Amino acid sequence: MPKNPTPEQRMAWHAGHAANCPCRAMPAGVIRLFVDRGLPVPDQLALHKTADRKG
Repeated sequence: MPKNPTPEQRMAWHAGHAANCPCRAMPAGVIRLFVDRGLPVPDQLALHKTADRKG
């Protein structure tokens, strides 16, 4: 991600990261960017990995 990213750059980076890395969920501030724009929040691989471990 570039220094001082625009909101759109943050959204793009975190969407790609969330889809490919189970390290952690997307930050709340980035989720809010999607919600505020009326866009669906990207699927988060981290949430699927956590759910898999519980069940």
